[in-house]
Amino acid sequence: MSSRQIDNSHFGAKVAMRLSLAKDGMRILDCFHGNGELWGYIGKQIKISVTGIEKQKGKGKGVLYGECEKIIPSLDLSRYDIIDLDAYGIPDDALIKVLDGSPKSGTIIFYTFILVGMARCTNYLLNNIGISPSMASKCPTLFSGFAFDSYLDMLYNYSIKEVYDLHYQEKNSHKHYGYFIIP
Repeated sequence: MSSRQIDNSHFGAKVAMRLSLAKDGMRILDCFHGNGELWGYIGKQIKISVTGIEKQKGKGKGVLYGECEKIIPSLDLSRYDIIDLDAYGIPDDALIKVLDGSPKSGTIIFYTFILVGMARCTNYLLNNIGISPSMASKCPTLFSGFAFDSYLDMLYNYSIKEVYDLHYQEKNSHKHYGYFIIP
């Protein structure tokens, strides 16, 4: 069984979800831009403006290079209609930076939440449900089943009460692709 990360698995579902909400003239912040395939594909169908952030130099064109968690706080998030957090794993650090960065009401946030096998949940999400790092270190995978519920609880703490989620259970992973709108 391969543990290789694949850019844009479930590409069609991700495109359909974004196209159902994106409109001409919208400004997008794509925080894990990669080669820009997802929003590049959508940009061929509607007129949008995309600002990409990519950690790996040479990937993508016309993007901001660096870790999005470090770049997001320097941006005026109120300029964007859509903020996309389609990453490998659980990009809770980036999401917290976005939510703390005061995006405007009505901003659409797309997320990816992937937990592979018995992977350990992030410390932030564990703390969010009252599990300390020392507790988690005794049995790191015990609490992984609570990861997505803790993620939703974190969003609720930021007044996000409606989340639209597609869940794919594959051989050794749980993949959530979804969105919510800033109230």
